[in-house]
Amino acid sequence: MRGMSEYDEDKVLADYVLDHFSELATKRESIALKAAYLLSKDQTTKVAAKIREKEGYWLNSPDVQDDLADGIPALRVTVSRRILSDHADKVVIARCEKCSSILRTPKAQQCLWCGHDWH
Repeated sequence: MRGMSEYDEDKVLADYVLDHFSELATKRESIALKAAYLLSKDQTTKVAAKIREKEGYWLNSPDVQDDLADGIPALRVTVSRRILSDHADKVVIARCEKCSSILRTPKAQQCLWCGHDWH
């Protein structure tokens, strides 16, 4: 169980939306998110090296650079807000009935923040 003092609604919401509804991102957003993922990983791993070799050309794209100008967390929040705005009818945010925190998955039955369990 995580402490409520660690709960950051914007970050948790962005993670939730992008983990479960990333197919609603635009092509440009998807490319920027992929670049962000690459940039956040240890570049010495074989997997990161293969991805950079295969698809890393867009890391230097002006669009990607613009999208990443404010940093990876800001990009994730911006994309998740756009998805929520444009696809409110498709995105269901599961919240704890006790503390109203966002749950880890749409089907979760336990809150990672307060520990409430409704199995």
